[in-house]
Amino acid sequence: MRDLGYVESRDFTLEIRFAEGQVERSPELAAELVRLPVDLIVAAGTAQAQAAKDATSTVPIVLVRSEDTVRFGLVASLARPGGNVTGLTLITTQLNASGSSCSRRPCPGSLASPSSGTQPSPSGPPSSRRWRPPPAHSVSK
Repeated sequence: MRDLGYVESRDFTLEIRFAEGQVERSPELAAELVRLPVDLIVAAGTAQAQAAKDATSTVPIVLVRSEDTVRFGLVASLARPGGNVTGLTLITTQLNASGSSCSRRPCPGSLASPSSGTQPSPSGPPSSRRWRPPPAHSVSK
């Protein structure tokens, strides 16, 4: 933020809450943030985003990562999420369901082929944070 000219306490305030490994505290912490009030909630995962969504329908919620935002009911669909939740999702379910044909033949415009593997967590060990998607390739018959 500083690189963009913003100064904490002058231009914005961060209200940080941690569940300290106790996911059951997420609803309490989300409700606390809504009561402050805040202009935006950044949720670190599915449970935190669900707690924030349950606490408010008006404060925008930015989801850092979720296993499957549609399946967990955080958004209506990936194409038209609706509501107040936006962000990143790990869409392996959708990729595995629709990507099987791509793994047999080249997919126009694809940058990487679908994988049945799991991407490492950003909170995982440093070696897992260096993960890069496989290079694009084509398969000939």
